[in-house]
Amino acid sequence: SRAKTAALSAAKKAQEICITLDRSTPSEEIQLAQANASKTQSQAIHAAVVEYEANIAKKRAAVSLAHDIQCWNLHRKKCIFDSCYEMALLQNNICHKTANMWENLRDGLIESS
Repeated sequence: SRAKTAALSAAKKAQEICITLDRSTPSEEIQLAQANASKTQSQAIHAAVVEYEANIAKKRAAVSLAHDIQCWNLHRKKCIFDSCYEMALLQNNICHKTANMWENLRDGLIESS
């Protein structure tokens, strides 16, 4: 990521500054440069850890979403199946009643003729 890249480049620059300092440089300046290099390296490590944790969180969220969708799809399928089953039973009962009415009508017509 950009934060990680920026932190790493800052750490490299700080290390290069430490390396370029010669023995004629005052010790306070050398210690300050070394402290700065150490600080920027720590920031680079921290940026890498934060990026890694963010990627893990994204992956966990994606897996969780996929699981939720799968459960929801199963729930929807069950509801649709139950609804279709109830409708089929209702249609079956209506068909039987209709067949009985036609038989009664036929029998009534036969008896009246």
